[in-house]
Amino acid sequence: MNTAEAQAPPAGATAPSPVADEAASAQSVAATSARAGGDGLALVVGGSSGIGMDAARRLLQRGVSVLLVARNADKLEDAARQLSPHAAAGTGAGVSTRALDLRDAAAVRAAAAEIEAGPALRYVVNAAGVFSPKPFVEHTEEDYDAYHDINRATLFLTQAAERNMVAAAARW
Repeated sequence: MNTAEAQAPPAGATAPSPVADEAASAQSVAATSARAGGDGLALVVGGSSGIGMDAARRLLQRGVSVLLVARNADKLEDAARQLSPHAAAGTGAGVSTRALDLRDAAAVRAAAAEIEAGPALRYVVNAAGVFSPKPFVEHTEEDYDAYHDINRATLFLTQAAERNMVAAAARW
């Protein structure tokens, strides 16, 4: 799990980089959740660009911490830097990232287990997608599989998030 907390750094400091160590990354996600206060934590699959990034920005503005999930770690880090200034003042809301290739079934299973056992979620945004602009008759079996792999991944990640939410509600 690659996770990075993104906050506005103090003057003269640089923004934190993603962390490769699993224990440190789990602590990072937990810390983001703890800072969220009453507004909670949102899982944003496909959060490094487009609709997912815009949803994350809107959640941050309302004091909700976000866990961005996307394939490209560099784009995630860039998104976290762009989004952090949008966190509502005084809420402690923050941004965490998790690089995940939704086409990798084993990685999705591992991420689903982490989500299910992880910090309590309040929101889930599924905005991941793939777009291959070419004529219909030129699409390949690999293109077709990529579309279905992403749909399968969001199903299993959403199931894990639902289990997390039900477990959290039982503790209240």
